[in-house]
Amino acid sequence: MTYQIMKSKIKLLIVGTALFTLFLIYTYLVAREYVNQLDFDVTVRIQDNVPVRIDPFFSSFSLLGSAELTAVIIAGVVIFFSIKKWRRLLTLSSYVFFHVIELLFKYIIDQSAPPFMFHRYAFNYHFPSTYVSVDYFSYPSGHVGRTALLTGLFAYIVWKSKLGRWGKVGCLGILGMIFVIMLISRISLGEHWFSDVVGGALLGFAIAAFSAVLW
Repeated sequence: MTYQIMKSKIKLLIVGTALFTLFLIYTYLVAREYVNQLDFDVTVRIQDNVPVRIDPFFSSFSLLGSAELTAVIIAGVVIFFSIKKWRRLLTLSSYVFFHVIELLFKYIIDQSAPPFMFHRYAFNYHFPSTYVSVDYFSYPSGHVGRTALLTGLFAYIVWKSKLGRWGKVGCLGILGMIFVIMLISRISLGEHWFSDVVGGALLGFAIAAFSAVLW
């Protein structure tokens, strides 16, 4: 392993550690209920400004961010890029590790999801993983966390690829838009509070940084 590669991996470890530390600090604020009023205010503001006609579009992101579909996506991408470098398959362990941490904190932090009056999910269909109750285990958001993990890791892959400058900018822009839409949709549909999506994002990007070390 060259010095430059080692230096790059150390930077990723530092970024991942910093993000996970921020996640723990923010989790403490959530547990102490310091952000409850902000959660309510942000939810009301977003739902007031997002038309109901957009709900089906946002609801499609609820399906896209499910554990089942994201597992297929990350497995497909990682396997494709691991044909000549099989050690990259180790990055799949980050997907499992994320869910272990996510479920652990869902049971540690007693935070209920937004009440039914906020719910605006437009479809009658749900993937099986959706039936893992978030009514009393809302923090952190699994959808946002998974999206942060995937977009963060894919952004790293794009950045290290041989694509041209504008190709990289385009791909990174698309990944950024997907993440922002997922984040807003969780609040707009009344599935999660603002603090849930912030916690999910911090955790997901932290795991993405750690997984990039294995790339």
